[in-house]
Amino acid sequence: MLKPKLEIIEPKKLIGQNLIMNLAEDKTPMLWRNFMPYKHLISNSIDTEVLSLQVYPEDFFSRFDPQKNFVKWALVEVNSFEKIPENMHSFELPGGLYAVFDHVG
Repeated sequence: MLKPKLEIIEPKKLIGQNLIMNLAEDKTPMLWRNFMPYKHLISNSIDTEVLSLQVYPEDFFSRFDPQKNFVKWALVEVNSFEKIPENMHSFELPGGLYAVFDHVG
């Protein structure tokens, strides 16, 4: 079982791709298949680490609904938003307390 670490994270600039999905129709493999072949086009990345991030609507956890949509991202951290490759988007992660799950594979 994956156990999260609670970490205080500084703000981050991220570039990547996203898909709208829900738990009933998980499109995670499609997101990563689309992102990984083009990850090298992000020329201003800070390191080789890739990040998966989910952005849930405010009411997502108030009542379980596997059809409720959220946005999932495949990202890398960058030092600026000056060079964003075609078909990719920027995401500014605010600093704060986050649950971090390490995943290998």
